[in-house]
Amino acid sequence: MGLFGKGFLSVSVLRISTGATLDELASAMADRIYTNAGESSQSGWGSIEDGIESGERTPSSVPFSPTAPRVEDGRHGFSMLGARFYYDVTNKSILDRLGKQSDWRLFSDRFGVDLLVVADQNGDGHTVLVASRKRDEVDGLIRPALREVVESVDSTGLIKSIAIAEEHDPDFFLWLLHRSFNRISPADDIVLNAIDRVQAHQQSGWVTNFTQGTSPDREDLLVNISKQADFGKLKVGLDHAVDPEGHFEVLLERDGGFSAYRACEYEEENLNKLPPDLLGRRIVEDLWYVVLPKMRDVYNDDKVWRDKTRGDFIVWARTELEMRYGGGTPAT
Repeated sequence: MGLFGKGFLSVSVLRISTGATLDELASAMADRIYTNAGESSQSGWGSIEDGIESGERTPSSVPFSPTAPRVEDGRHGFSMLGARFYYDVTNKSILDRLGKQSDWRLFSDRFGVDLLVVADQNGDGHTVLVASRKRDEVDGLIRPALREVVESVDSTGLIKSIAIAEEHDPDFFLWLLHRSFNRISPADDIVLNAIDRVQAHQQSGWVTNFTQGTSPDREDLLVNISKQADFGKLKVGLDHAVDPEGHFEVLLERDGGFSAYRACEYEEENLNKLPPDLLGRRIVEDLWYVVLPKMRDVYNDDKVWRDKTRGDFIVWARTELEMRYGGGTPAT
């Protein structure tokens, strides 16, 4: 289960490469609307507007008629299709009591996963924001279901992973650490408050988790910087000074996805009073289309970082360790 209106706002990002329009995809989803009327467990589509309670874990025997997904205008000038994918899962504890000869609806539960399918401005496809970071949901259920929808209207359509800075260049996270250490803004109108935690990936495959802050005083963090570890995922607190004005706490993932915390808060109090599903969507849209692209753009344009500052940062970490340990380094 992954809903924009409940709990942690965990987001995986996919790409649909297709010439099909959002209206065509919406129509194909409507042809595959969820129903529990079949002879075995089911899956199918509905709308993100069906309500939070409809997407929560519910016995499959409960009658339910989802709304067909529809295309609407997004807040940032993009057309988007708000959909929900429903699927039934066997409840083994109930099955053990009732036996396999019982009606499948009596020993199954229904779950929902929200999606925002957003039309790209260049017209060569769509971005999909999936409200889940669970691989069994995203890769095992959402990808195949989207593939079926896309191929029904475009036989050449593809479902792909995204291609942005974090996925192909883990230095994005090292760059953020450098900016945090030196109190440098990651972009105009954005203040980097703190990096609360980060992972470091060594070439050996060893992964170190740094929690409770990432200050320059942490020798174990400096060791990983000096050894040129790949960093990420990374949790950061950001203040955005213009529309959308507010505070965002977000966990940036190495595959380009992210998770937003409910501690995100807007300066405009009326926005914080939005219903949970609308507020969750608002946070996800603002992060994906405004706040995070600003930082990626600055990073991608930072030639000085690649040519000089990155190397200087690594040398600085080594020098700091030598000064503190007289030529030795602490164990990691």
